[in-house]
Amino acid sequence: MSAKELYLGLGLREKNWARWYPTNIENSEFFKKDIDWIGVLDTEEGIPHSEENLKGGRPTIDFAISLEFAKHIAMMARTEKSYEYRNYFIECEKLVSEQAKLLSPREQLKIQLDILEEQDKKIEGVVKKVDDLKENMPLFNIECKELQSLVKKVGIKVLCGYKSSAYNDNSLRGKVYADIQHQLKREFGVERYQSIKRCQLETARKIIEEYKAPTILINEISRYI
Repeated sequence: MSAKELYLGLGLREKNWARWYPTNIENSEFFKKDIDWIGVLDTEEGIPHSEENLKGGRPTIDFAISLEFAKHIAMMARTEKSYEYRNYFIECEKLVSEQAKLLSPREQLKIQLDILEEQDKKIEGVVKKVDDLKENMPLFNIECKELQSLVKKVGIKVLCGYKSSAYNDNSLRGKVYADIQHQLKREFGVERYQSIKRCQLETARKIIEEYKAPTILINEISRYI
């Protein structure tokens, strides 16, 4: 079940949620990640919690928790609703236990296998969504800096080395750097490095590395040779 829904249902204050879950869920000594709980983004169902957030800051998250963990949280809360929730969870366990007694060991095993298979499918779907999300994310600052460094490296090569007269002409050097950057941004139809997607990073590197200066710049550079 949803830990956040349980938290709010117990009458706990919503504004304290961000401070409450790190201590009581993520750093719990008794309940473990991927066994008793798994983090999910509150705004996009099925996407695992990540420390990275495209809009800046830490995203609002929720947790899918086991019934046993839910009972534990209800007991800890000590609100008017806590005993009501705890008794409800106990009744759920009794119901499941009673139903299981009516099944043969083979039938019980089949149900468990079906549940595991369904969980595997859900996990595969989550992994795919995470991979798609990562691939379509804009470049991180470190990757933007990498492209900027590559632009400089290629520009120096086009200008015949950093000791050349062409390189030491500030105006000409600026034109070469700008042309490489403009060519890269034109290819992806963007105005800045940050708008390039992570899945396009390798293509961006290749565009820069294979850059060929236009005739007008070649002519300007050749005057210094």
